[in-house]
Amino acid sequence: MPNIEGQKRWSAVRLLETHELARGGFNGNLNEQAKALADRTEFLNQEKASKSEIVQGVFEFGTYAEFNAAKATLPLNCTVVIGQENTTGTGTWGIGNNRWNGINLEKSYDPIEKAKKYVHTALINYDQLTGELSNFGLVRGNIRTGGIDADTSTDTHKKTDYISVNAGDVIELRSDDYLYNPTFYDENKVFISSPNTWLTTSSKFTAAQKGFVRLAFKRVDEGLINQTVCDWAVIQPNDVTFVKQRKHIADKLISTNHLSDELLERLISRTIEVKEFEKFLGNIVSSNGANGSTTTSTHVHRTDFIKVNIGDKLSLTSSQYLYCPFWYDENQNFISSTGTWSTAEITVAQAGYVRFTTKQADNGAEIIDLPNINWIKLTRPVGAFVRNSSEISDQIIKPSHLSSETLALVGGGAAAVTQWLGKKWLSLGDSITARGWYQPHVVSELGLASYVNFGVGGTTLARKTASDTTAMSVRYESMDATADLITVWGGVNDFGYAYGSNTGTVLGTMGDTSIDTVYGALKTIIEGLITKYPLAKIAFIITPPVSNGMGMRSPNAKGFRLEQYCQAVREVCEYYSIPYLDLYKQSGINEKNINIMTSNIGGTAPDGLHPSAIAMQRIAKKMSAFLRDI
Repeated sequence: MPNIEGQKRWSAVRLLETHELARGGFNGNLNEQAKALADRTEFLNQEKASKSEIVQGVFEFGTYAEFNAAKATLPLNCTVVIGQENTTGTGTWGIGNNRWNGINLEKSYDPIEKAKKYVHTALINYDQLTGELSNFGLVRGNIRTGGIDADTSTDTHKKTDYISVNAGDVIELRSDDYLYNPTFYDENKVFISSPNTWLTTSSKFTAAQKGFVRLAFKRVDEGLINQTVCDWAVIQPNDVTFVKQRKHIADKLISTNHLSDELLERLISRTIEVKEFEKFLGNIVSSNGANGSTTTSTHVHRTDFIKVNIGDKLSLTSSQYLYCPFWYDENQNFISSTGTWSTAEITVAQAGYVRFTTKQADNGAEIIDLPNINWIKLTRPVGAFVRNSSEISDQIIKPSHLSSETLALVGGGAAAVTQWLGKKWLSLGDSITARGWYQPHVVSELGLASYVNFGVGGTTLARKTASDTTAMSVRYESMDATADLITVWGGVNDFGYAYGSNTGTVLGTMGDTSIDTVYGALKTIIEGLITKYPLAKIAFIITPPVSNGMGMRSPNAKGFRLEQYCQAVREVCEYYSIPYLDLYKQSGINEKNINIMTSNIGGTAPDGLHPSAIAMQRIAKKMSAFLRDI
């Protein structure tokens, strides 16, 4: 029986998964951990220090003169601690720990000195490092008298978690759109004080002692707070120039050139592979992701739910088989499936779960006798870091990830992609907008500071009746007083085949000025927005196709088709030279993929009308590219 022989390398010790089958042999998973430990043993044996290299004790002296008198008696490679500053301007020793090699006394490793050497002075001006803290996470709720949490049923109020402060730190609100109420706690998070009233930007607070603060916010206009991160309030530390706590460092900010080569070797390019899954008889229904028939003429089998993360890769290891993926969210609610057999490798785009149906390429019955599915492979990167910029895909690093100082240094060519950095966006629309499925993607892509969602389900561009106050041609007047960008997405409910207006709003003609027709409503909205926001940029989104069942190929009760309502948007926007994104012609949504590209609000079934989460990701990319240069 052969023994395990280790290689001289630092191998990863993989965690065995609960669903793996136990296998012996040279490549069996039962021997993986023993092989890795044998490798590490050989590596450590190779790297072990010789006796002469081992530090030989610690010797302390009050002055250099005391050391100099005794140095002939000290062993090689000992640590010498000197309590005197080196003010001579010569020599390599210093106060604190030094190493004696028998000839020279050299100062031991000093992390402060090393850090100074590796700071990129082209990007950092030390005089400009203020230590100002912002971008606090927000959750729904308020803080009441005594520092007690108060739940709210909507996002009219939001609050931060406990934020560490020192005596002298200044808390400041920097947006006139919000009011705030700070609540102070001691180091044990016991309530100290709060003004217990809503305050404006004119009120700053200075922490009286070390402890914590929590901030509660509401909008001045009593509207909803859609943001999950607060960038309109800051804390200015009294004595902080550099980061003190790990929580102040943004995720993924530390790059590989900050790490030692030894650590990188243990972290870079590791992957976990899962190559065997339990097999079940039967197929999966492509429209809803439920289990289907257990009797099929082609002997179809399926897997159970497989947990996947963004970036995971799924592939077939044998050309004898085909597979079809079915995607589910993190709660195992069905999202979509193409319903077609494939052999292509798949890269996971959304965290959640996947199930596969699989069969033999020749529809053979041998699959029935196999104990498990071992021809589908899941490959997951673990702890991978990027070494070179060429390994980063285009547009992964966004303007919102960069400081204003760095953007200023980039200069020139960055202007086009950063015009929205720190700006405010108002999105006016119907239920497609109200769902809020595209706005977060666009905010992230363009570096916008915030957005306010003015989407209301079932609403139209034109008034449905004389008493209709929900039409966009009426509601735009009540939007926020300030904005840098406004988008309008409407029209599908004006078509109203069997929804929205149900019978359709009056289309009208280019000469109309009444908000009771679509042409007149569009003119009113555009002229009104230009007057209210003279410096803001305005853009329209022309609604995408709907299913045939929702009237794509049919006229509404007034005899108009969806295309005619979309054409009205085109004509009026072009009359006023307002840019528009034509999703009716350019979204890629059609009757062949409508069941994947539309869904109800739960994402559990297609509805033929509202773009699904998958469709919205694609649309958001188009919107970002469109808005970036308007």
